[in-house]
Formats: sequence, structure tokens, C-alpha cells
Amino acid sequence: MGDIGKIQNETKFRYEEDGIYAFKPKPDRFLCFFFKGKKIVVTNAFQKKQDKLPKQEKVRALSCRADYEARVKEGGYYECDD
Repeated sequence: MGDIGKIQNETKFRYEEDGIYAFKPKPDRFLCFFFKGKKIVVTNAFQKKQDKLPKQEKVRALSCRADYEARVKEGGYYECDD
């Protein structure tokens, strides 16, 4: 993905709905989302113990995304693009 900007292997990088993606190097799983300016923001990580994504991990990722977006909107991270 870093070389051509496209997901090549959907088993290693999968859409988990609600704008959340999972990058899955075994045995870990990293949840993330895309943000304007071609950024991928990793929200949380955990060891994979089952096939299904644990609900609490997705809830944590959604909460982290909301927090991140609020802080960006307040100007806490990046300079404004004009």
C-alpha cells in the first residue's frame, strides 16, 4: 500500500466497517482509519485470539478516531491547509 497507494492483499488489510480498517500481521491486529492528506492513523492494537473482531476493540478504535478528529478540528495537531 505504501508503494502504490492501493490495498493489494485484503487478507492482511481489511475493511471492518464504520471507516475502520484492520492491518493484520500475525498474531497481532492494528486498527486504523484514513484521514485527509493521505494519512493512515493507527488507533489501537491487540493480539488476535479469535477470527472475529472483538466488539470492544472496534469501539475503542471509533472512540480514538472521534477524539483525534476533534483535536485536529481544534488545531491541536496540524497547521491548516490553505
